[in-house]
Formats: sequence, C-alpha cells, structure tokens
Amino acid sequence: MSGLISAIGTLGKTLFNEEIATISFGTSKEMSNIVTVTKELFGLTKIIYFVFINKGEINHNLIRQLVTAIFIETKPVLKDTSNIRQDIQDKIDRIIDNKLNELLAD
Repeated sequence: MSGLISAIGTLGKTLFNEEIATISFGTSKEMSNIVTVTKELFGLTKIIYFVFINKGEINHNLIRQLVTAIFIETKPVLKDTSNIRQDIQDKIDRIIDNKLNELLAD
C-alpha cells in the first residue's frame, strides 16, 4: 500500500503539479475514494503522505484544511522521530477533534 500511495503522490506532483490526488472506485454518489495529500518537510529529504478513505462526495477544501492543520501541529514531531508514534497519535486525535468540528460547524 505504501508503494501505491507514494506513486500516486509522485504522479500528482510530477505530471499535474498538484499536492492532492483522488482515486475513485464506482460511479454513483456512493463511490469510494482514496485521497492522498503530499507535504514536503523542507530542509529534510522527507515527504509525508496523508491518506483519507471515504465514501460519497469529497470535500477537498475540508481535507486540505485538515491536512494543513495536522502538518503544522506535527511538523516538530515529524522532524524528530524518536518517539513519533505516541506523540503524533495524540496530536492528530486532538486536531481532528478540534479542527474538524470547527470546519464542519461553518
């Protein structure tokens, strides 16, 4: 799965100069989607892929805002990977609880 995500992100950036890519399965309103958003950690040779799997319509603006909030909050943890799993999980849970509720309320 990580190879597929990396390939999707690379194709999106290289061919279309886009940081967000969507693959859809099905043709109805209830189609399933895989959305990847690529973020680069400048100064390091790391690329972070955010992956969302959903069913139905996609709110790309909401996903972009959520990814930006997560990326900004977790950037220090992503740069220092000594205790990444617990630190990042706690931060992402908090961001999703706060930011997603805020964005959905608008």
